[in-house]
Order: sequence, then C-alpha cells, then structure tokens
Amino acid sequence: MSGVNDYVVSLIRTYVPMLTAALLVWVGQVTGILIVMNANAKVTVVLVVTGLWYALARTLERRWPQLGWLLGSKRTPTY
Repeated sequence: MSGVNDYVVSLIRTYVPMLTAALLVWVGQVTGILIVMNANAKVTVVLVVTGLWYALARTLERRWPQLGWLLGSKRTPTY
C-alpha cells in the first residue's frame, strides 16, 4: 500500500510547485508587479518560477526537513 501512497506524495510534490508558480505569476500580473504578457510568455515565466520554487524548497528542506510543506507534503516518497 505504501507504493500507492508514495505515488500520491510524488504527484503532490510535483504539482504543488506548479500551482504555486502559476498563483505567484497571476498575483504579479494582478498587482502590476509583472508587465502584461502574452500567453506564451506567461507559460515560460510559470515554468521558470516552478523550477526556482522547487529548487529553493528542496534546498531548504535538506537543511530544515519540516519545510517540506513548501512542496505540499513533508513526507518524501521512496522509490
């Protein structure tokens, strides 16, 4: 059963950074922090922010494991 749970945890830890990045870009656009962009530029910015968010969260999680929630789950999947 842990295989299913690990699968779900891996999905959560993959998609939470994507949703977080999309939300951050949206907030940036609504507040005027980011300039108005076309759809292609938004996708690119979301992808870059996703990568940065994931890298930052993993780095912080290595030092302080309780910060795993930044990826949506403190638990790391085992493979």
